Amino acid sequence: MRIAIIGDVHGEFAMLERLLHQAVKRLAITAAVQVGDFGFYKEKLTDAAPFHFPVRVYAICGNRENYEYLAGAGAAGLAAQWAACNLVYQPRASIVHLEGECIGFIGGALNMDRPQRRHRGNVITTDEIVKATHLFEKARPGVIVSHSCPAGIGIGMRGTPALAWSVTEHVLMAGYDPGPKHDCGEAALTRLWREMKHRPQLWCFGHFHVHHEHVIDKTRFLCRPLIAQESCLAVWNTEHGMVEFYPLPL
Repeated sequence: MRIAIIGDVHGEFAMLERLLHQAVKRLAITAAVQVGDFGFYKEKLTDAAPFHFPVRVYAICGNRENYEYLAGAGAAGLAAQWAACNLVYQPRASIVHLEGECIGFIGGALNMDRPQRRHRGNVITTDEIVKATHLFEKARPGVIVSHSCPAGIGIGMRGTPALAWSVTEHVLMAGYDPGPKHDCGEAALTRLWREMKHRPQLWCFGHFHVHHEHVIDKTRFLCRPLIAQESCLAVWNTEHGMVEFYPLPL
């Protein structure tokens, strides 16, 4: 099975649809995972979704979504409409089994340039991390998809150096720990990483808008750029347990 790994979309649905059609035709992908900041806003996702993806896209929330809209999507029947267009929203601390491959999802992330929303917002709560820890230990996912990443994998502020002061104002002064400046990450995800006894083969994320790779304890951390800035498509080959890269356009 070949699963495309898609970076932050930010509402560029037509671009994603074109990319997936190319990937199905030329690379035979059968599904895609998306690392948050998909563009879950009512004004972008009308009752009739403005796309129809050729394969299932399993997406999480990032730090820039309409959380009230997401929270009411199930009751409003929107989730079913999205699914009919091959979009599946994966809530925090959830898993999906794809042809024998178990994938864990944990969306959300701290804002770097605006106030934090603790209740039904961007902040990953302690309860969500506890739930994810128990679920992932039981399910033993080979792949984890998050929006941000644990601290300590070398991402630093390379993607957004101009936001250094905003991080101080909106993260540090709000009582959150972004990790060291040269090696920052999400404190909640750092806790998840430290408490997990079973480590995945692959942990993919976005948020920083740069390509970055780092291996710790046989887990490969992979950061994907914005879809609008992609120079290659990352594909997880489940048969070989490896990430393959294909230059764009395909």
